Amino acid sequence: MKWFSLLLPLLLKQLSPALATLNQSSLQLREDVSLKARKVALLTLTGIAAMILFSGGLLLSLWEAARQLDSFNTLQFNAVISTGVGLAVISIVALIIAFRSWPGVQARKQRLRQERAQLRAQREQLGQAVSLDQAVAMLILDFVKEREQKRHTNAPLAQES
Repeated sequence: MKWFSLLLPLLLKQLSPALATLNQSSLQLREDVSLKARKVALLTLTGIAAMILFSGGLLLSLWEAARQLDSFNTLQFNAVISTGVGLAVISIVALIIAFRSWPGVQARKQRLRQERAQLRAQREQLGQAVSLDQAVAMLILDFVKEREQKRHTNAPLAQES
């Protein structure tokens, strides 16, 4: 019975290509989901590590500043304070990179870019339509002015006769 259960899937794959493609598509879906889950987990861990580094850098800088103020009543920028500030800055940059590469943020940015492009295209079409309307209106006004000028030039001739 064990041999039959081992051979049955092999026979079904050979006999039915639809089942084989279903299995392939499910494997592809599984790979896609696992890749996205890995990316989200990596970005989350990067964010947590960046927050820990930021807290550590800020704490280190504040601790050294407090020690200097208690001991010497002055504050001097030394290696310990610069290391703390450096850690804080590096962690902020890491947070920005992590949140900018979040999967939903990129899709949203792309969607916003497409919407802006559509709005620009609509504005251009409206601008062309408005300019076309203005051109037709100018043509009509020019025609009306020419007719008025002809009337004025023909009116003295009609009065003389």
